[in-house]
Amino acid sequence: APIGGVLSSVPFKANEVTSLPAPMFHALGFLHGTIAMMLGTTLVLRRKFKPATVLADIEKHRATAIVVVPVMLSRMLDELDKTSP
Repeated sequence: APIGGVLSSVPFKANEVTSLPAPMFHALGFLHGTIAMMLGTTLVLRRKFKPATVLADIEKHRATAIVVVPVMLSRMLDELDKTSP
């Protein structure tokens, strides 16, 4: 089944928490956000991408998945490097 193939490759499970800082106007954010809502996943959304805020959200809400593009992940890792001892 085509939908089974799609669902097997997304990181969402029902009743979990996903951080979705990717823009919802972009196909990546919209598709993953829609699938997550259909599965009953809690989404943590932000209007603007700020690496420190996203990292704090992941910790605060205990997110089990995150949807980002490579440059966003790179900025988050840079932020961790700045704040780690």
